Amino acid sequence: MGSMSHKHTGEMPTSRIGQRVHFGPPGDVKKKGGGGTSGTILDEVWTLGAKEASWDSYCFFSQRIKWDYDGSYTIRLGYYRRRRGEKHWEFGSQTTVNSTPKIVRALLTRTLAKKAWYR
Repeated sequence: MGSMSHKHTGEMPTSRIGQRVHFGPPGDVKKKGGGGTSGTILDEVWTLGAKEASWDSYCFFSQRIKWDYDGSYTIRLGYYRRRRGEKHWEFGSQTTVNSTPKIVRALLTRTLAKKAWYR
């Protein structure tokens, strides 16, 4: 995730809209000669997460990405973290949820339907 490796300061990480992203191939695919893929972040939303115990703060995001190789779109869910006492956010999602809008919608719809989870 080279394009996500820079640090952000402030209450929330800096917007990534218009920035390039690159997904490297899984190790087994790379061993067989497969390459990564690149795209552009077109839109995003952010929310601050709860502080985890006494060590970190988290900020979660959803991003709409357009891929160079075929012009398709995906939605990526991930997070940044900030260690206690530090002023910058670091990308924390080395492995993200990234799939078609249809699949992400299905996952989130099923998650939100679990009303007992939100008590």
